[in-house]
Amino acid sequence: MIPDWDSDRILLAHMRECIRRIREYTRDEQAHFEASRLVQDAVIRNLQTLIEQDLPALTAALERMQTRMGERP
Repeated sequence: MIPDWDSDRILLAHMRECIRRIREYTRDEQAHFEASRLVQDAVIRNLQTLIEQDLPALTAALERMQTRMGERP
């Protein structure tokens, strides 16, 4: 499959959503995080999702987006 603008946007939007959720789940006091297994599991799952991303594909997507925006990679 040849990567295109839409697939790049979907990949990056998905990653941005994971980061947004992690920030949302961890904005309370540390004690709340430590006391809630549910919150811990949610943060860990989103971190796993980020880690599972294909790094070469992500790097290529970022480079294509920079090129489209007139920036050098």
